Amino acid sequence: MMNLPIPRSPVLGLSAPGQWALLLLVAILGAGCEDSRVRADCSQWNTKEFFQQAHVSDVRTCLEAGASLEVRNFFGEKPIHVAAMHSNKPAVIGLLVEAGADPNALAAEGTTPLHAAVDLNSNLRVIEALARTGADPNRQDHYGWMPLHVAVVDPHHAAGITETLLKIGADPRARGYYGTTALHRAARYATHPKAVIRILCKAGVDPNVRTANGSAPLHWAATYSGGSDAIRVLVKAGADPNVQDHAGATALHRAIRFNERPKAVVETLIEVGTDPSIRNLAGLTPWEYVQMYDPMENTGSWQALRDGYLKGLGRASAPEPAWGPPD
Repeated sequence: MMNLPIPRSPVLGLSAPGQWALLLLVAILGAGCEDSRVRADCSQWNTKEFFQQAHVSDVRTCLEAGASLEVRNFFGEKPIHVAAMHSNKPAVIGLLVEAGADPNALAAEGTTPLHAAVDLNSNLRVIEALARTGADPNRQDHYGWMPLHVAVVDPHHAAGITETLLKIGADPRARGYYGTTALHRAARYATHPKAVIRILCKAGVDPNVRTANGSAPLHWAATYSGGSDAIRVLVKAGADPNVQDHAGATALHRAIRFNERPKAVVETLIEVGTDPSIRNLAGLTPWEYVQMYDPMENTGSWQALRDGYLKGLGRASAPEPAWGPPD
């Protein structure tokens, strides 16, 4: 039998059997790589698991298969809320709204998708996508908080989220219940308050803005053991170090009364100029609060408070305090 030469590919230089083997290998590998990502399961619609992995095509497939935009989970959250919390794809938000989802839908506690995104997602592109589709950045939840009130206490991305919300129309001066502003919450609860306070003050928030009971952001900062940074940046922005609430209390009174570890904050308040001789409406100075609520060590702040008390009495000396509340 005559052995005929096996033709070779002019492109690959492979014999015909080699070409078939290569094609078979490509087919096998291609079958596994045709769509290597994990497809979202429509049976998990309106869950964290679905929207964490869902692509736009998955959402479209589920909607075409009858998935509802109005279904709610245990917390009263619709798919637009859950997507806002757990999707990192702005196009998913756009598709849901295009299909009829309300970008201002309310969950059980009055939270909107924008509240949800700010609270649990921190993805700036998702926040911007919600704004483009009509989300109201100044809508209050049932507790009186707007998305900006929520943003300023984010432990990792507060500054970026705050700037994004301001860019899309959030009112930096907006008040929640009891007149609380985002600046009050930033002064008390922000993990890194300096940047957020600067952003809000630059946006026009008065550093001496008051709540319903006359509390300024400085009062709020004074109640937190780590409030020294917030106090310094507030005073630098124009906060009055001697501001008094409706009960006549200064930030020093508040620090001693409500701060579990007041020493550093008291020292900072004295450093920025808070007068330790000011009396509240009950006639008490911060030093008298020390005697009632928090016997501090014999430090510079301790002595400054005592000197302020003596100044108010017009005396140069006083008996050592009898620690503990008065009879």
